[in-house]
Amino acid sequence: MKIAYLTCVYPPYPGGIGVAAAGMAKEMASRRGYAVEVFTPRYRRELGIRNQESGVEMHYLKPLLSYGKAAILPQLLWRLRRFDIVHVYYPFFGGAEVAVLARKLWKFKLILHHEMDVVGEGEKRDVPLFASKRGTSLFFTWHTRKILPWIIKNTDCVCVLSDDYFMNSDFGRLYKKMGERFPTWRVVPNGVDVELFRPTNFCHPEPTHQSESLVRGRLREGSRDSPSAVGGRRMTELPTILLVAGLDRAHYFKGVHVLIEALRILKKRGVNFMCKIIGDGDMRKVYEEQAKQVGLKNRDVSNFAAQNLETSPFSIVFVGLVPHDELPVHYRNATVLVVPSTGRIESFSIVAAEAQACGLPAIVSDLPGVRVTIEDGVTGLKVKPGDPEDLANQLEILLMQKDLTRKMGEAGRKRAEEFYSWTGIGNKMEEIYKKV
Repeated sequence: MKIAYLTCVYPPYPGGIGVAAAGMAKEMASRRGYAVEVFTPRYRRELGIRNQESGVEMHYLKPLLSYGKAAILPQLLWRLRRFDIVHVYYPFFGGAEVAVLARKLWKFKLILHHEMDVVGEGEKRDVPLFASKRGTSLFFTWHTRKILPWIIKNTDCVCVLSDDYFMNSDFGRLYKKMGERFPTWRVVPNGVDVELFRPTNFCHPEPTHQSESLVRGRLREGSRDSPSAVGGRRMTELPTILLVAGLDRAHYFKGVHVLIEALRILKKRGVNFMCKIIGDGDMRKVYEEQAKQVGLKNRDVSNFAAQNLETSPFSIVFVGLVPHDELPVHYRNATVLVVPSTGRIESFSIVAAEAQACGLPAIVSDLPGVRVTIEDGVTGLKVKPGDPEDLANQLEILLMQKDLTRKMGEAGRKRAEEFYSWTGIGNKMEEIYKKV
């Protein structure tokens, strides 16, 4: 079986879509022996034309026209003629449409993997003013109404990341509208390399608060403090809050501004912490200025040894970009991961899945898709989207309750192995390929 994967981005470019496509391609090629090729736009000359990676043949195609991460690739019309399966990670403007046309010519089977909705400016009610950028709303609305139904009708199978997100998404609305005309759909979440993302032995820092009993009173009903050993993180000087996200305008929904305000609240309460933000983009300077304005000690570092970083209370460290295979050390040296997303465009949290695989609990926004990445109260906690007060409350619980945090970390590792390992996800995907 020959399989082609189409994705608008691919590592080393950071982002969940590219990481998911790379993981699936590697699983099918190196572990299952299929002939696999990946097609992605060549945004930069230095990426080259093609190379071999983990048994995957890469093709970086020069776009006829590109804007942001949209790229028209007419080459796909003839490049896809040799394949049995073409698997498109959506959205991929300029790639998905050409794949449909190529399907009509070459009669291969087309899989559409819905990673996220696209949201126009008019729907970004929670976007901070500094991140606003107009000009895309009309295109997104037109494409969703006119082009997306045509793409779906010419697809053999739609894969979605969760029932929860699907039923609350543009795809779910089209499913209800199209009825029997909607193709077969299956739940296939993004995966994690659970061998790379795994815990090591660790112990947590002791709580540092004026009144630990105050936090205990905030524990949710049913939570219990019980000592539990799980391999994970080294003792650090301070409880560490970790956020991994793009810091550009395209990722405005990651909620970095909400986290910074929550940190201000924690500082006011006297809860000791340090915060590490991994990622980069054109909004980084804005977030650094916000951190400075709320009185957080701001450090801008890069290429440091995570285990040797000297910090002080109430500090926020902007690390910059980190290679994907170097993320595990950051998860292992943290106390809690935060995913404070603010809008429905976020469909899944690959970083929450990776964190759980490393034995790290996660606090995620109560949004469709994102909220089911964890098990609330077992492997992490949910928080109201865009609510820094609620985020501060939930952070306080996990920063203070070392035994609860350990217990959640242990449960998170089990959840990652059960739901997000590439072996299990590869089995699901392989079955779909054979059925179509």
